[in-house]
Amino acid sequence: MKNFSKEELFELYITQNKSKRELAEILHTNEKTLGDYFKKYGIKKSKEDVVRARESTCLKKFGSTNPMKNIEIAQELRSKQIDNGRIKNIPYEELFDILVNKKMLVTNAAKFFNTSISTIKRLAAENAIEICKEELKTVDKDELENYYITEKHTREECAKHFGMSYSHIKTFLKKYKIEKSKDEIFENIKRGHKRKTGYEYALQNPESIAKQKNTYKNRTEEEKAETIKKRKNTCMDRFGAVNPLCSEDIKEKAFATNIERYGYKTSIQNPEIRKKAEDTLFDRFGVRNPSLVPEFKQKRENTMLERFGVGNYGEIVLSEDVRNLLNDKDKFKKYVLDNKLSTTYDIAESIGCSITTITNRIHEYNLEDLVNRSQSHFETEINRILTDWNVRHYKTRQVLDSKQEIDFYCPNEAVGFEFNGNWPHCSINKDKKYHMDKSLEAQEKNVRFIHIYEYEWCNPQKQPIILSLMRGALGLFDKKIYARNCKIKEVGTKEYFDFCNQNHTQGYRQAKIIYGLYFNNELVQIMSFSHNNKYEWEIIRECSKINTQIIGGNSKLFKHFIKMQNPNSVFSYCDFNKFNGKGYELLGMKFIGYTGPDMKWYLKGNIVVNRSPSKNKELKEKAIAQIWGAGSKKYLWTKLQENN
Repeated sequence: MKNFSKEELFELYITQNKSKRELAEILHTNEKTLGDYFKKYGIKKSKEDVVRARESTCLKKFGSTNPMKNIEIAQELRSKQIDNGRIKNIPYEELFDILVNKKMLVTNAAKFFNTSISTIKRLAAENAIEICKEELKTVDKDELENYYITEKHTREECAKHFGMSYSHIKTFLKKYKIEKSKDEIFENIKRGHKRKTGYEYALQNPESIAKQKNTYKNRTEEEKAETIKKRKNTCMDRFGAVNPLCSEDIKEKAFATNIERYGYKTSIQNPEIRKKAEDTLFDRFGVRNPSLVPEFKQKRENTMLERFGVGNYGEIVLSEDVRNLLNDKDKFKKYVLDNKLSTTYDIAESIGCSITTITNRIHEYNLEDLVNRSQSHFETEINRILTDWNVRHYKTRQVLDSKQEIDFYCPNEAVGFEFNGNWPHCSINKDKKYHMDKSLEAQEKNVRFIHIYEYEWCNPQKQPIILSLMRGALGLFDKKIYARNCKIKEVGTKEYFDFCNQNHTQGYRQAKIIYGLYFNNELVQIMSFSHNNKYEWEIIRECSKINTQIIGGNSKLFKHFIKMQNPNSVFSYCDFNKFNGKGYELLGMKFIGYTGPDMKWYLKGNIVVNRSPSKNKELKEKAIAQIWGAGSKKYLWTKLQENN
């Protein structure tokens, strides 16, 4: 697309006083594109220039600066407009009957004849027909406000209710300064749409969706290609790019609008909107990430198969030979055996694809016996990490009385790490209380036992938090801060939302009171609280910035809460998969019991989702198995025990 300079446009449009239409013809573009450039460069004609240009054009075409004053020219122009269908030719008898006999108002007459009000007025004046004028009624402000705002009626409904025209209702609303908010207007639109179709949005209506799909599906490939080409050309003319959001100007404008409305560049960055979206997803499907919804995953796979002949995006880049190997069970099995490959990592590296692709094929073909489970790729990865940290560790069966194996035992720190793969540690292969019993046995030996689950480790957002937790258990910190050097402040929702998602293993959870420790104006630790159904208060989230130790932080935050809220009791859960509860005991809280194992659903495709009571039946039918965790320990602080 040609770029037009400011000087070139100014010369033609202002100096030479060309019209937009003339300019579009000269520059081989359209008026809309020119309008965008004028706005960009701030080029605008004065009223005098516009009038002068109009008079010049009329003089060239009709020999007069105002041709409509010449009766012959005016009649000739109107005849052409009538022939072209641009204006209506209404017979005198019909117009007289409507305006005089039936005493219809001009606005209603215009609607009746499907034309403009000015056309009705002009024809009435030309034919000397007296127009029936409406007697302007008055409307009480309170009545109008009640009917329009409180009872949520539209302007059209108000006009009908008060027996006057739409324009008069608009006049009174403006006079009384009665306005609806954008949300109220939007609700009116939804209500009207629901009244007509039974749905608030067009895309909720199966008929509308089917019609839209059929319209697109019934088009030929040439028509589809032509539409795409036309769309790209229009975008190039208007924005200088094949997509509006490729234009920096449009992106900046969109960002500015979102910042004004939501306080962020994109609406989903707003904690309230994001939480609402996640809650809706969780209520409907039992997960907080759309990529984990089985229906969505299946639909995505079907689309990929239809378009590219593969089940996932990662396989698009694979060669045809590799895809043929992966999609044939016998070939795949023969390849693994012939090359003496024993781990998913080795198989993936040899074939040249992702570990996830290999894991999915192994489960799909029931070839678990081909893989050596003595040490998975993930265990190899953790082994390398601990070695890089210079931490002495080894695999052992000598620590626990049951002689069960600890994947990584660190004797100097009395810490054990256990990596739990999704398939090996699901309910098909492990008992419900397996992980809890192992944690209890380690606790008896004064060993802090940390379970690392595959679905956590493979989550890019959670892995840095897990690594920080591991380093903390081993006494390795990048930074140490004393709580006495920090200031306590209440933390805003957005900052709390971001901090939890970046530093807490379970992410964000809504809380009523949020306190934070700030070091040099940087938030380094949070503790949040909400009311509990059984006890007065509950600790919702407590965490510090990853790779940072806040010495005395928990104590300072908890004491501040006690001082400010004066509670009678404070309850908290302690994730037994990761922690031993010593931190709660240092706060003066007492251990009161265990919750029992926690549970997640294990679905086809190596997908793990949280349990959801509302979706229990649906998830139970779809799940391959369950993954049971070690559960939580329960702690309670009371004012009575504090005083004692």
